[in-house]
Amino acid sequence: MVKYLNTIITRLQKMSKGINNNNADWTGQPLQGIDVDTEVIALQKRQQAIDDAMDVLKQANKAGRDASPAGNKMITQVENLANGIYANNTGKLTEYGVAVRAAGQAQPAPMKGVISKIIDDVDGEGFILERTTLVNTDTYEWEKAAGTDAKVLTIDPTLFMHFKTTKKNKFVDDDVLKGIRYFYRERGINANFNGEWSEAVSALQ
Repeated sequence: MVKYLNTIITRLQKMSKGINNNNADWTGQPLQGIDVDTEVIALQKRQQAIDDAMDVLKQANKAGRDASPAGNKMITQVENLANGIYANNTGKLTEYGVAVRAAGQAQPAPMKGVISKIIDDVDGEGFILERTTLVNTDTYEWEKAAGTDAKVLTIDPTLFMHFKTTKKNKFVDDDVLKGIRYFYRERGINANFNGEWSEAVSALQ
């Protein structure tokens, strides 16, 4: 939407300049330069409102992302404690949303993660990320990093930070800035193991 408004505003501004440079030709016409200028101002206010809303959303996304590791840690702690408390009554685990596994049938580790797609979002703001489904996987952990040089296609693995944990195989990351190369990797997770990280993929917004 922001790009769409930019296109309209730019065209109207050029038209206003043309009208104002040729006032005599527009005498008596139902539209004057001031009418176009007024519409440009109205659209710029709407554009600013969208920009402000996007800034608020980015801040909220960042706050949620920063809080998610603590939540994931607590999930693991509760599951471990529940497994100990109900070791002799595993049926109770379902009340906590903890999957009950047959004795002696521990779930194997997920295979190495695979990111199958990273493309620009349809509105040009952010990236669409898509992964391959892995067997023996309960959920997927994503990490993200930003490169200091947009032309460099590799990044130090230690720079990756937790991005999100989700079961979705496809989602959009809108929390990006123009001119920066972003890197992503993901892995499968189950109650017993963390899978191997995927190869990192990157894209420039």
